[in-house]
Amino acid sequence: MGEEGGGGGAGGPAASVPRLLRACEQGDCEGARRLLLAAGGTPVDGRDEAGNTGLQLAAGGGHEELVGFLLRRGAAVQSRNACGWSPLMQAARFGHLTVSRILMENGADLNAQNKLGASVLTVASRGGHISIVKLLLESGAYVDSYDHLSASLDKSKEELPVITPLMVAVQHGHEAVAHLLLDWGADCNYTVKTMGWTPLMLAAVSGRVSLAQQLVSKGASPDQLNVLHKTPYKIAVDLKYEDMKDYLAPLTTVRPQTGDFQLVKEITDEDPEQANVANDDGASPLMVAAVTGHLPLVQLLVSRNAEIDKQDNVHGWTALMQATYHGNATQPLIDWSCCRAHDPDAEVIRLLVSACMQVDKEKSKHISKSAPLSLRNKSFLDAPVLPDDKGGLKSWWNRMSNRFRKLKLTQIMEPLDWPSKTTPYLSQKIF
Repeated sequence: MGEEGGGGGAGGPAASVPRLLRACEQGDCEGARRLLLAAGGTPVDGRDEAGNTGLQLAAGGGHEELVGFLLRRGAAVQSRNACGWSPLMQAARFGHLTVSRILMENGADLNAQNKLGASVLTVASRGGHISIVKLLLESGAYVDSYDHLSASLDKSKEELPVITPLMVAVQHGHEAVAHLLLDWGADCNYTVKTMGWTPLMLAAVSGRVSLAQQLVSKGASPDQLNVLHKTPYKIAVDLKYEDMKDYLAPLTTVRPQTGDFQLVKEITDEDPEQANVANDDGASPLMVAAVTGHLPLVQLLVSRNAEIDKQDNVHGWTALMQATYHGNATQPLIDWSCCRAHDPDAEVIRLLVSACMQVDKEKSKHISKSAPLSLRNKSFLDAPVLPDDKGGLKSWWNRMSNRFRKLKLTQIMEPLDWPSKTTPYLSQKIF
């Protein structure tokens, strides 16, 4: 108890925080003990530059004895790092069952979510850690990462998770985890609002017929359409998965056709106001054409005075935001490198940008004239600025900036490698 072990060394207790964090990451229980028990000892919840505490590092490393010791010394079981990860999420990520149980017994939030909306159950499902998935479900974790019985939850808005545990289990081919989640009532028809993807579509992308069979047996609909107007069957056709195509073909009754230029022309010729009709979500024909990459239709609708700045009711996005977000939307797999040269979608985006610039031309002049000189220098212009005049712009910017920071939030078409245990925890993202 009287050992000085470095806790009271030069620079005071705060100076020894990096040593404590290093000891916790390496599982050095004795070293951590010396630092914490020394006179004027190291703060137990000191953090690194990514916001990780010693408990988070020890939990991620599966160091059971050290985790227990830190909790007895008062470490915050609900601490979050800069990305919103909790110690329990770190343990679940790497499949550390005993550490997960210790944290839960000490009050860890079973339904905690990181800043990207991934829950503890999502993280465990993503890694295929079925024992932890089972423990979480039996302890009361929400099977779809949200409380189905909550009266305050607005299911029409962004309060719902971006992706569910079932979806990541299907995406990464963890059939046993998917089976367990389905047995616990996971929603097999859950739809990602921004893209319209369902678990069955992800099974079609993976080409795993057995996963598709599991989902269909629990009521998954083969006729659901994503924002590209594709069914799981059409996705399988595009990817040339013959077994999946053969399985889904007799189950699918929807054969969507999109991009009928002549029909749209005839309709708008007869009634120009049809260029600005909207569905229940507030999506206009221009938005649909932009998302699906139909340049001729975009040109036609713009020429028919379609509202360039019209926003949908779901996120407040415009056609331009939709086009830039979905990238090469004519491909069966979303291409996340936005708008390459010769990409037809680049023409769609250029056309919409041109129209938007024309609409906002006078407004931009006014802003530039009225802005202080200090705000018009080069360093200011080089920084991205988020205007407040469009309600959906913040949502769109957040999603696009996540992509450009390589967070890969919704890159659901190909498996992503998890960072190694030595990777800084700031980079731990889900999906």
